[in-house]
Amino acid sequence: ALKSGQCIGWQLTSDAYLSSGGMLEIRGKGVKDFLNNKLTQEFSDAPSSSYREACLLDGKGRMIDRLKIALVDDETAFVLTSPGHSSQLLLDRLSPFVFPLDRIELSNLEEAF
Repeated sequence: ALKSGQCIGWQLTSDAYLSSGGMLEIRGKGVKDFLNNKLTQEFSDAPSSSYREACLLDGKGRMIDRLKIALVDDETAFVLTSPGHSSQLLLDRLSPFVFPLDRIELSNLEEAF
């Protein structure tokens, strides 16, 4: 893995690690269910105002990014990407999996900073 300039969760051959990452906001009644179904952490029992770390995996089970998730309440969560990872890329990866029954909306907050 290091021959490719990458290790688990970090790209070592670019200056991208200097960035602070990006942030997504997830809002709606289905926030916990959506996070449960897309990430490697259990959110259904998470209380409001809690913090969890989870990984986003590709279809083969390889880690794409290690995320930090702040659950504000049952309808709001903020997802912080790891340094060097863009919230736009996370948004692009998750958006195709948002269905009307999920009852959530994704917002990219990277531009707000």
